[in-house]
Amino acid sequence: MSFAGRDALFLLVLVQLMIMPDVLIVENYRTMSRLGLLDTIFAMGLPYMASAFGIFLLRQTFKTVPTELDEAARVEGARPLTVGLQIFGSTDQGVDWSIITAATLLTSGPLLLAFLLFQRQFVQSFMRAGIR
Repeated sequence: MSFAGRDALFLLVLVQLMIMPDVLIVENYRTMSRLGLLDTIFAMGLPYMASAFGIFLLRQTFKTVPTELDEAARVEGARPLTVGLQIFGSTDQGVDWSIITAATLLTSGPLLLAFLLFQRQFVQSFMRAGIR
């Protein structure tokens, strides 16, 4: 994405790579303690989910995707999930309903979870729209 200060922000991410991970161990422990996540698997991975190294690798990978491919996906409506589900249902190798069901759950699960978390906001917005 292009935005003002993109290069400066990336430079800050690169500067973060110069900090040794050993220096952050105590502070990471304090943060996980304050969050109440000590002795959990989530606490082990949370400090590294937005690490500078991960951001750098994702950025470099995304830069390899040709802009023509991105534009073609936008023209087609950018429906990779539905296309992927359709591939699972191809009759070339037989229909494996367990794989189709698992793929459907993986694609619709995050949307269902988001709806359940923000259900009150959805209902309120529909009610406000109906009142006007």
